[in-house]
Amino acid sequence: MGNLALILAGQIAANLQGLIVLPIIIRMAGEGVYGAYVLLLNLLFVLVALMDTTATYGYKRRLVSATDMAERRRLFEPQFTIQLAALVALSAAILLWAAPLEDLLFAGTAVFAPWLAAALLACFVLDTWVASYFRFTRRLRPIAMTALLRPVVFLGLLAALALARGSLSLDGLLLVQVASSLALTLPYLALMLREIALPRLRLPLRPLARDMRMGLPLTLEFLGDLVLGFGDRYLICIFMSIAAVGQYQPAYQVASLLILLPRIAGNMLKPTLFAMVDAGAKTEAETLVAQLLQLFLMLAIPFAAGALMMGPSLVRCLTTPEVAEASRAVAPLVALGSIFYGVTILMSLAAFVLARTGTILGAGLLGAALNLGLNLALLPLFGDLAVPAATTLAGYGASCFYVGRALRPLWRMAISTRAVARFLLASAVMTAFLWLAGLRPAAVSDMGAPALAGLLAAAVGVYLVSLWAAGGLGRREVSELRGLLLGRALAARES
Repeated sequence: MGNLALILAGQIAANLQGLIVLPIIIRMAGEGVYGAYVLLLNLLFVLVALMDTTATYGYKRRLVSATDMAERRRLFEPQFTIQLAALVALSAAILLWAAPLEDLLFAGTAVFAPWLAAALLACFVLDTWVASYFRFTRRLRPIAMTALLRPVVFLGLLAALALARGSLSLDGLLLVQVASSLALTLPYLALMLREIALPRLRLPLRPLARDMRMGLPLTLEFLGDLVLGFGDRYLICIFMSIAAVGQYQPAYQVASLLILLPRIAGNMLKPTLFAMVDAGAKTEAETLVAQLLQLFLMLAIPFAAGALMMGPSLVRCLTTPEVAEASRAVAPLVALGSIFYGVTILMSLAAFVLARTGTILGAGLLGAALNLGLNLALLPLFGDLAVPAATTLAGYGASCFYVGRALRPLWRMAISTRAVARFLLASAVMTAFLWLAGLRPAAVSDMGAPALAGLLAAAVGVYLVSLWAAGGLGRREVSELRGLLLGRALAARES
C-alpha cells in the first residue's frame, strides 16, 4: 500500500474514533462533560502546537536533507531543549493554577485532575517530536501505523473503563488519552533515540533566534487559524453554555471530515515539495499540487451537498434528536466552509515551500478577525448555533481568496473549470436524488441508521455515475486518483 493510502486510512480511523466516541460520551457522561473534554483537549493541543511552530521551522527544513545521524541529532537538540523547558513551565502552571483554569474554561461547571492534564500535555509533546522526526526524514509508515492503531487502543481502553465504572467522567477520558498515547508513541520514541542517541540540552541562541524569526509568522498564523477553526467553541461557552459546545461539536466534526485529504496531503507533501523545488522541479511541484486540488474538489463538492441534505440526520443517529435539532444548520454551513479551508491548506503548501510564511499569516489573521468579530457581534444577539457556523464559512472564504490572490503571480494553479462544472452538475443530480428520497435541506429526518446508511451509499453511487456520464470520471481521472493514493505520483517525482 502506498504512503498516502496508508496515512489516509490512519486519518480516517482517527476521525472515526471521534465519531464513535460521540454517542458513548454524550450518552454516558452528558453534553456538558463532552463539551469540557473538547475544550480542554483543544487547549492542550494548542499549547503544544505553539511550542512546535515557534522554534522548529529551521529544524524541519534542514532535517529533510540531513545526511547522517550526527547531523540529525545536532538539528534536533536546540528545539528539543526549548520545548522541554516550555513543557516543564506549562506543566508547573497547570499543577499550580488548575482551579483558575477550570473557572476560565468551564465557568465552574467541570473539574479535572491537574496531574492528568499535565501528563497529557507531555504525551502530546512526545507525539510531536516523534511525528516530526519521522515525517521530515521521509519515513511515513511509523506515523501511519500509529494513526491506524491509536483508535483501536483508545476505544478498547474506553470500553473497558465504561464497563468497569458504568459511567464516564472527564478524568476518565483524560486517563484513556494518556494511556493510549503512551502505548503507541513510546516504541517509536525508542527507535528515534536509538538512531540519534539521547539529545543534549543545547541552546545556540543566534541560530535559534533566526529560526524563531522565520517561524514567527507560522506561529501567528496558527493562532489566527485557531481562532478561525476553534475559537467559536469558547465563545459558545461564554455566551451560551458548555452544553451548547457539546451540541455544536458533533455536527462540526461530521462536516469537518471533508478536510481530511488536504491535511494529510499537506503534512505528507511538505518534505517532498521541499526536495522538488530544491532540485529545480518547480513546474512538477505545481502540477502535483494542482492535481490534489482538483481531486479535493471532486470529493468536497458532493460532500457539502450531502451535508446539506443528510448532515443533521447523521448527527441524530450519532447523538440525540435534541442535539441534532439544536445544530441542524451547523453541518451544511461548516461543510461548505471546509471547501474553502481545504483549498487554503493546499495552496498554503506553496507559500510554505517558497518561504512566504507572511502570506499564510495574512490569510489566517484575516479569517480569524472576520470570524471573531462576527461572532462577538452576532452570538450574544441571536444565541443560536447557526451563528458560529456561518461565521466559520465567512472566515474560511476570506482566507481562501486572500491566499489565492497572493500566490497567483508566484505559483501556477491550473485547475480545470470544466472539471469543476462537472463536479457541480453531478452533485446537483445527487441532491435531487436525496430530495426524491424524502430528505430536505438542513432538516432532521427520523430515518433509522440502517436506512440512512443505505441511502448514503446510494447517493455516492448516483454521484459517481452522474460524474462518469458527464465525462468527469474516465480512465485518466481514475488512473491519476489511483496513482496518488498509492504514492506512485510521488515516487515518480522523487526519482
